[in-house]
Amino acid sequence: MITVESTNANPFELPVRVIFVPRGKEGELGVVVEGEGEGFAFHEGKIVYAVPLDEGPEGLRRYVARAIRIAREYRMDAIAIVPPDEEKDTFFFLAEGAGLASYLFDKYLSEKPFNVKMVYLISSDPNGVYGEIKKGLHFSEAANFSRDLVNEPPNAIFPQTLRDVAIEIARGDSSFDVEVFDREKMERMGMNAILYVGKGSSKEPYFVHLSYRPERTRRRIALVGKAVTFDSGGLNIKTYEGMKTMKMDMAGSATVLGVMKALSYFRPDVEIHAFFAAVENMPDGNSDKPGDIVRAYNGKTIEILNTDAEGRLTLADVLSYVSRHYPNVDYVLDFATLTGAIMVALGPYRAGLFTDNGDIRDALMKYGEVEGEGFWPMPFDERLGEKMKSRVADLKNTAEMRWGGAISAAMFLRNFVDFPDRWAHIDMAGTAFASEDSGYYTYGATGFGVRTILRWLLTL
Repeated sequence: MITVESTNANPFELPVRVIFVPRGKEGELGVVVEGEGEGFAFHEGKIVYAVPLDEGPEGLRRYVARAIRIAREYRMDAIAIVPPDEEKDTFFFLAEGAGLASYLFDKYLSEKPFNVKMVYLISSDPNGVYGEIKKGLHFSEAANFSRDLVNEPPNAIFPQTLRDVAIEIARGDSSFDVEVFDREKMERMGMNAILYVGKGSSKEPYFVHLSYRPERTRRRIALVGKAVTFDSGGLNIKTYEGMKTMKMDMAGSATVLGVMKALSYFRPDVEIHAFFAAVENMPDGNSDKPGDIVRAYNGKTIEILNTDAEGRLTLADVLSYVSRHYPNVDYVLDFATLTGAIMVALGPYRAGLFTDNGDIRDALMKYGEVEGEGFWPMPFDERLGEKMKSRVADLKNTAEMRWGGAISAAMFLRNFVDFPDRWAHIDMAGTAFASEDSGYYTYGATGFGVRTILRWLLTL
């Protein structure tokens, strides 16, 4: 974990070899750097490196991310960064960016890659910005916690271990509670859609409810995460290309758990309930089959046409459970790596946001922009909802057409929410996993959604 400190010391007297300055401020530290790109000069025996500075919070995060990348390249374990201004928010975003950019998933590497350990942020009032730096680091740590869960291999993260993560978050904190339903209890309750998806796996499925209840409550929020810890596609098995990153099919639950992990520090006056159904989707003689019909928790029957459209089945039971047992929540948000169709529509940088609730839509768009996490409003379409009706059951789990797959999946889920005016579905299939290094992300999990939801919850 990186250390970030504010200091009013002369940066040339700090124990660093390089000082990063935002390009465009001529005369900064007595150095003028020419040119449009990154450049450096020597001053008093130190390297002064000018880095391009983009606009806004994302520009600040990318500023520090570029600095850390350069420092890694030259094996500098401590650096000093000159902020472009003295605004408190600036120090929040720089610290957040440092935490995100310094993340490496090197747990299984025998030879660890070099990393930056210390970042000094130059400030005329180091005590005044200390709190913002601390908050920024906690935002990044929550996202990195989520990234760790998704980056773990599927032989390390499976339903039981995901259950244990929730238990560990609740341990020793009286504001948290956790309830776990095993296979036997889910069978008694009629959570057949969850159990159906996990039939082909040797790993036991679990339904988990992790709650945070502060002494004073202003709002109640339910967060739901898709938690398919590995998705082979079942009998409709995926190709190698389609399967090789399917350890990330539990990224929705990792987002929810990352948020819950951070609450022990931020402790907002908002009651928050987190739910996920942890299963593996694997093929064997017990697997669900195309043509099967299963009865979900709310009593609706579902014809299974494609065993690779499994996430929506688990979410159907979870959303039904929330609707029945927590009808007084103000909002329900589900996060799911649900469809490849959303990637076709929006690419890898924005998640599809399906909601009729203007407050949720405006909040996620606004705070997502601040946190550099892209959301884009998507429509509900009753005509595509009609495509989800079956001739032999109430619903079918796929529309049997190429077009509008993300929308038809959202329309399917809507059948299991009793108060759709307070619900939002976030299809994050394209944003959960980075296929290459970019900005403050390295190849692998992004922790998408954690920071946006934290910022939203703290405003409530």
